[in-house]
Amino acid sequence: MGKLIYYIALGVLIIFIGIFMWANPTAFINIIAILFSFYLIQGGVKSLIMLFRSRKYFKKGALSTILVKDLINIVIGATAIFVAFINPDAIMSIIVFVIAAAFLFSSLVDLIQYITLKKVGAERPGLLLEISLQISFGILFCLFPQFIGRTGMTILSVVVISIGCICLTGGLISLKYSRRLAKAEKENTIDVEYKDVR
Repeated sequence: MGKLIYYIALGVLIIFIGIFMWANPTAFINIIAILFSFYLIQGGVKSLIMLFRSRKYFKKGALSTILVKDLINIVIGATAIFVAFINPDAIMSIIVFVIAAAFLFSSLVDLIQYITLKKVGAERPGLLLEISLQISFGILFCLFPQFIGRTGMTILSVVVISIGCICLTGGLISLKYSRRLAKAEKENTIDVEYKDVR
């Protein structure tokens, strides 16, 4: 019974999160960005403390690499928190620009691969179409970052609300059947006890 109540509560919570995502996409993104930034900062600080405590066990090159990684994490985290408070709308655009950059970079790598494969006569079917789509999406994301961000958040919120509804419905149906089963077992027990008395 407790497990079913948990699923019902979880379904309600997921639906609430989905509605909040749909109603306030910028605020939701900022909350996630701030939480992730705190995670980056605490991870970076924790790693730096451990690094300085055990620095004698590391080679100089490895020490420098870990140090740079931790400092970058702390700087990125602090910058994201600063941007989220100074200009809340910017976080969504930054995320969309990062995705656009990933599309464009991936298309560049695939283009180099396509040229290399073409020279040796081993072209991969559909690679040129894939490159064209990546470039198109990259440019589209760069031109309309706010629209893409809000549309993406709307689609994601609908998915989250749907998952919440499925979870809630499943919990309620299971609860209904478990109560019906418990009632049937109770009635069966009473009937057996009555027959035994007679």
